[in-house]
Amino acid sequence: MSPSFLFCALLYMAMVYILAYYRTIEGVDYTIHARWMETVRLRDPVGWMFEQNRLYPIWYIVGAFFLRLGIDTANSVALATTLFAALAFCLTRKILALFLGKTYSETFVSIFTFGLSVVGCISVPWISPVAYMTTGNLWHSATTITIKPFALLIFFYFVHLFEKYRTDKRWFIPASHTVLLSLLLLLSTWAKPSFLQGFLPAAAIFLLIELIHSKGRAILFCLQAALAFIPACAWMLLQFYSTVGGGLDDRVGTIIKWVSETNYHTHFLLALLLGFTFPIFIIVAIVGKNLFKDKFVWMGVLFAFVSFLEAYGLRETGWRASHGNFTWAQVSALYCLFVICGIRFLQKAREFSSESTISKGQSLVISIAWTLFFLHALFGMVYYFSFFHMAPGDNHISTLLPGGYVNYSEG
Repeated sequence: MSPSFLFCALLYMAMVYILAYYRTIEGVDYTIHARWMETVRLRDPVGWMFEQNRLYPIWYIVGAFFLRLGIDTANSVALATTLFAALAFCLTRKILALFLGKTYSETFVSIFTFGLSVVGCISVPWISPVAYMTTGNLWHSATTITIKPFALLIFFYFVHLFEKYRTDKRWFIPASHTVLLSLLLLLSTWAKPSFLQGFLPAAAIFLLIELIHSKGRAILFCLQAALAFIPACAWMLLQFYSTVGGGLDDRVGTIIKWVSETNYHTHFLLALLLGFTFPIFIIVAIVGKNLFKDKFVWMGVLFAFVSFLEAYGLRETGWRASHGNFTWAQVSALYCLFVICGIRFLQKAREFSSESTISKGQSLVISIAWTLFFLHALFGMVYYFSFFHMAPGDNHISTLLPGGYVNYSEG
């Protein structure tokens, strides 16, 4: 473990810890979760889970464990949140190392990992004055941070299995891999159902297209993958019913309604583009016509596309109308897309640099990509520090940037 990795990891962990602690005392989101965490019965977590309707209990149980050690609530919240943030950071670093090998120094890869861990939406005041909801790195939601390592691991493991057994022409997943995938998917719903909410339909579309493209040869792989999803899907349905099916409140429901304007963006389509400008550029300028052949990027695009359709096409009604729970999947999707596009960018940059001469076009592509990545990281840091200038409960960045807050009502 290199000193550069330790420094970047500890810096990121310190940022998460400080903000989680601060928002627990001053904010709303962490404070609400902290109250539920304080009610956890470690001797009867299942009973507590159903009693409190917390069917995604992982973060609460971990936080309650720290409480049991005698640590106060604010520090327990910060420790639990930082633990999962650290797992996501280490996993991102490991994935980069697996794809990039020895082509870059450990210091460079560690710094790039830190950059991926803080990237946010490029903010333009009159289009997207806030980073909220168009970033893969939300800072104010403990459960969204908790799902991050699960989302990253499942995304890459799923596509890895497909690539491995497709290229081997076996189209068959050993039972051990099927069980592991199923367990990871189930654990992800226990962390937060939002990842599966977007990943499930994206994976279904991915497999359907591959089934057609392979002229039916992928049928066995598709059936095994479907079996792996069943336990997690069953649990997610239970979670959904407990929330909108009368388990909590008959007034809560779900409607299909396309949103043209939100509390955070006056022009949400443009805001989406600003949220993943770097991945779009990498897909267009580097991946190009190989998009369908590059299964990792292709799956990332499908995941992001489906998640964005859910985020802006589905809405809750009743007292949860302002909660935006259908928007959380795009956070996971955007982070996965940033990671794989960052990998493809670094691979291509190394390929260009290994050539005897670099053309002006190649140099321009690399320069634009670095500029966009830097802007995403810069605005991500602005988004982070904006939390210390907000009134309690606010999650937007307009306290540091001009443009104001956009009021939105269904009527």
